[in-house]
Amino acid sequence: MEPKFPYDFCRRPVSGKKKPEELHEKLLPGHYDIAFEISWTTKSPTALNPCEDTSVKAHGPGDDEDSYAGYNKRWLETNDRLAISPFTVKGAVANGFANLMGGCYRVIEKKATHQSVEQGNYPYNGGCKRYRVSMAGMSRPGILQNIRTLDTGDREVEIQPVDEYYYDAPTPPNGIVLTPGHRYFVEAKEDYHKLFIGEIAVAATGGRHEQQVTYYGPYQFGMDLTLAGGQLRKNHYHRFYRTTGAALTGHIRQENFETLEELKNQVYMGIFKRLAPDIDPRNDKDGDCWYEDLLSLQAGDWVYYEEFGGEITNIGKNFLFKALFCHKDAVPEGNRQCTDMNCLCPKCRMFGMTDTTRSEDATMEEDERPAVGFQGRFKAAALVCQQKIQTRAGEQKKFLFLPQSVPLQLCKDGNGKVLAYQVLLPILGAPKPNKRDMDGYFALDSGAIKGAKYYHHGELQTADNIGDVDNKDCTHRLRNYVQVCETGVEFTGTLGAENCTLEEIAAFLVLLDSKKYGHYFKLGLGKAFGLGSVKSAIKRIWLRKSKDYTWKTLASADTLEKELLALPAAIELLQARVAQQQELINRMEQLEKLAYPDPRDYWKKAHGMGLSKTTKHG
Repeated sequence: MEPKFPYDFCRRPVSGKKKPEELHEKLLPGHYDIAFEISWTTKSPTALNPCEDTSVKAHGPGDDEDSYAGYNKRWLETNDRLAISPFTVKGAVANGFANLMGGCYRVIEKKATHQSVEQGNYPYNGGCKRYRVSMAGMSRPGILQNIRTLDTGDREVEIQPVDEYYYDAPTPPNGIVLTPGHRYFVEAKEDYHKLFIGEIAVAATGGRHEQQVTYYGPYQFGMDLTLAGGQLRKNHYHRFYRTTGAALTGHIRQENFETLEELKNQVYMGIFKRLAPDIDPRNDKDGDCWYEDLLSLQAGDWVYYEEFGGEITNIGKNFLFKALFCHKDAVPEGNRQCTDMNCLCPKCRMFGMTDTTRSEDATMEEDERPAVGFQGRFKAAALVCQQKIQTRAGEQKKFLFLPQSVPLQLCKDGNGKVLAYQVLLPILGAPKPNKRDMDGYFALDSGAIKGAKYYHHGELQTADNIGDVDNKDCTHRLRNYVQVCETGVEFTGTLGAENCTLEEIAAFLVLLDSKKYGHYFKLGLGKAFGLGSVKSAIKRIWLRKSKDYTWKTLASADTLEKELLALPAAIELLQARVAQQQELINRMEQLEKLAYPDPRDYWKKAHGMGLSKTTKHG
């Protein structure tokens, strides 16, 4: 069986944001308080490691400080029993609920400064990202017609798209004088994404010189365009153009027009090595940040731009320029993060929300105003394993790339059954990409986030030696130690929600009854390799109606459907929505072999392994 790419994207329904009606102070007519006693059983090894063992170091024996972290990470325990924390339970249920009912996408928004990055670290940890715009039709040439500064510091730009022609000789033949703005007749050919001029004439000859183009001026390159003419790379000397299509407009964020030092306070700038240190006087041995000073741009300048949906989103001075965008700008309009307590998505109405936005209380200073927050109606307790850990052995293991054996923890119950063990995971694949135009996380046609990421269920019985871990060439900081719960371990506990509509109860049933509806959860680390598949079962239900406000105990989901006669119809409507988009529910119809492709050709191979190219977004 060919390996399958570990994840895909789920487009959450956009069911509209509205003011919450179901609050805490009363139980509305036709609404219900409901609680479930549930059991979650691991169907594959599962690595939840929220706790630290302070008696050991973060790095294992023989490891240096730059690799193989997580040696002190452990499962949550209560009275020597493994447990799944209420926060994990709430997060897992909330994500599944959002996929079924609709919900906002919460993305990284924090401000992160530029920093030196050690090998193996992932530098893109802030809300803003920079990436090199692809040559494959995404970086397009144009002439800046107008640029206007807004009150916010953002810029409104108008650009005339053009076809760009290169002439690669220092001077044209036959004594032709090239004058900017004058038109010439040329013979040209296309090579990859560029048009090259072979011959130039001042008049049409009726033969080869049929394309009429306008001369712009000498070809220039470099981040700040201080170097001109064909001294370096490509040997281009002159630039011609022909207008194509109507002018385009766009809104460019203020950050693009800041100085290098100002921009470093908001985004990782990247480091590159110069190709010709003997020619470029700005070279230094440690490389430099890729930065273009866009403040000097004015009408008539040659620029390159990127556009999504007919609107310009980024501009630069070079064919391969660095674009800047913020994650929240890439979220589709219907799924933008909830920040207004009077206008919340179904997920936030049920599970609550917090936001750093300050309230509008004019009687208080801005930095003293409380942050916006809304308490949800969902409650969860820890889910606890009934078997008690009786022994904690230290099993020695030798890894080829480490200088000495490493003691790995092994937890057993009173019957000698293994409940949890410690492993060193393989490298967790390529980190989240920042290339917005590569059709990976971001849709190629719009630049928007494709949706919520969900993982497939993998064919995996043990976390030990996944994907040939014992490989001396795989030393990397993205590999870490984890404590892993064994397959088949059951955790039990309760969760519930106040003031539920029938549709909300239907969503909880679909999520929590794996046997009947096929939904499984994915928890913890290593999901890409098949870790963390969890089956859910409902053991008991408590229901309270508004008319008598008395708790009633029900034996099963089937009993609940008989108690609430309109519930089957609500479930049927929900299943019809799921049928339209199977990705809404994380099914486990069969276990599959999962694998990341070679990082050297990551997205091309990922698409070949089944990553959707056509997943729609809201």
